[in-house]
Order: sequence, then C-alpha cells, then structure tokens
Amino acid sequence: MPSINFSVCSLSLPMVKKYQLFARKNFKSSGYQFNFNYLKHLYLENPFSEGMSDCRIILKKEADQSEVVGCIHNITSILTPSNTMFKSIKFSGIHNLMVDKDNLGIGYKLLSDVIRRHKNFYVPGVVGDLNNFYLKIGAKQLTNIWHRKFVISNFFQSVLRIRGIKISHSLLAKFQKKYLSADIQLHYERSDKLVNIISNELDSIDLPKLSLEYIFWRIFGTNNPDKQTFILTLDQDYAVFSIGCRKYFPILRLIYVSKRSSGNAKLLTNTIVPIARAFGAIGIFSTSDNLSVTQQLQALKFKELQNSPKSYFYSKDYDNFYTPHWPMMGDHGFDEFFTSDQ
Repeated sequence: MPSINFSVCSLSLPMVKKYQLFARKNFKSSGYQFNFNYLKHLYLENPFSEGMSDCRIILKKEADQSEVVGCIHNITSILTPSNTMFKSIKFSGIHNLMVDKDNLGIGYKLLSDVIRRHKNFYVPGVVGDLNNFYLKIGAKQLTNIWHRKFVISNFFQSVLRIRGIKISHSLLAKFQKKYLSADIQLHYERSDKLVNIISNELDSIDLPKLSLEYIFWRIFGTNNPDKQTFILTLDQDYAVFSIGCRKYFPILRLIYVSKRSSGNAKLLTNTIVPIARAFGAIGIFSTSDNLSVTQQLQALKFKELQNSPKSYFYSKDYDNFYTPHWPMMGDHGFDEFFTSDQ
C-alpha cells in the first residue's frame, strides 16, 4: 500500500483548481473561498502581498496523486509604528483555517507553519480550543466587543442582495438624498476628499497604523467577490461598512469608525440602521473596541454577544502590540452570529 505524505506549501497558480475543489467541499456552500476573484483580491491586488505564496495549503500525496486537504489565508499589511519611527512592520491577517473533513488532525501543521513564517500576525474570530493555542504562544487578546441586530429591511433589495446583484451607483445617489443629512456623505470610490480625511486621521494617530494605500485597497479593492464596501464621512471623521451575504442572508458589517470625535462616531454609527434597511440587509454586525461606538450600539438596542469569538495579536518584535486599525487587518466573517443563541 503506497505511503501517504502531508506537506505544507504555498498555493501556486497550477494548484488553484485542486484548491477550489477542496474549498467547495469544506467551506459552506454559500462561501466565497473557492472563487478565484477572492484569491486575486488577497494575493494579486493587495499592494503588500507577495502573491499566491502568502496562501499556505496542506498537500496530500499518495503514489503519483496529490490533493489539497488544508489551507490558511493571509491578508498582508504594513504598519508604521509611530509618528517618530518610520520603520515599517509587516503584519499578517490570519484567517480561514480549514482542514478537509476526511483528513482531520493535521491542522497543527498549518499552525506550526504560521509561527515559523510570521513574526507578527493578527487573527480574528477565534473560537474553541484554538484560543488555548494562541494564549500558549503568547498572543495578546483584544478587548473588542461583538454586537448584532436584526432589522426589517427593504424586501426587494434583500432579494437583489441574495441574488448577488450589487448596489448600483444610481441607488447610492438616491439614498444619499433620501436618508442622509447634508453633513453625512456616502462614498463608494476613492476621491480627493477621502484622501484628505483619511490622511489627516493617519497624521493624528501616534500608534501603529496602516498606510493610505492599504486602506484604499482594503475598502475599494475591485476583485472582492464577497461584498461591497463603503465609507461614510462626517467632518473629518469616517466609518467603514460593507454589504454582503452570509449563508444567503444579506448583512451589513460595521467595520471601522475613527475615534477622533466621540460625537461624530455616535452620529455615524446611528446612520448604519437606516442604511441596512434601505440596502436590504436583515442583520447588522460589529466588533469594536471604540467606546463611543459600543455605547451607541447599545443605545440602538444591539445585542452584545456572550461567549463571542476572540481576536489576538502576536508579535516577536513588540510585547504589547496594538493598533486602532485592527478591524481592517483581518477577515472577521461574522458567521458565528447566525448560529449563536447567546
């Protein structure tokens, strides 16, 4: 009987089809991980990615046959430590750890590979025994709070989102006039005004922070098949949110709200509910450590998730690493919100 060998290697273009077979089998049927545009988004469009080699897989070899039986994805980012330190730090956003259902027990190979290859990484949405793994290696847990709220949405728009039809520019313009005040503006593409607002925020932060180039890729990247991402602005503050589907349900993810003005943070957060209704989202989900945001979500009767997933930073360079931009460094998924009874 031929021996079976499991090895961790980088994904390459010739292996994409084998990876897609694995992803279709093991991720949920409504998942997006098998979509080649998703791979292009993470590894070919990201300005700081080293290409497909940033995606690691487990290859199972038996005789002259091979198949992909595990994967872990990575969103590569670069942070500047402070306004007085211009050395860049490479960070990896680790997500989508998956092992083939018929080959369980080999996931440790991918976790060992993460420790070996990455000096600094961020991992969101950790559940179960994996929490013990990250704590044992010295990762620091974030104090973020997870919230959710279900709403009655525009039925027609909900059907369009479920069918994968994205929100048109004409609808966005109509929504701006009908639902938003003159002070709050909705953006769906890069502009000089957005560059100015985000650049000012970056200049005001004396903590590790993302680059302008990364932020615009993360928000407006053209190959993301999973969702549309938008920015709301008020004065010199902004909020990032996305519209997409999970398990065929349209949801709005409140991703990030800048912290410079607590009053503006609350007003921007308050705007999320009518946006969700109008765009067809039946659920609104958020994870944040911004006190103004969490207070406003609670005022809007969002439900705080008990026993929620954990998020961790791991750094070989810094003992107590933290950046306020962590919500844009990983893929939080939010699938847990549909199954939790808490």
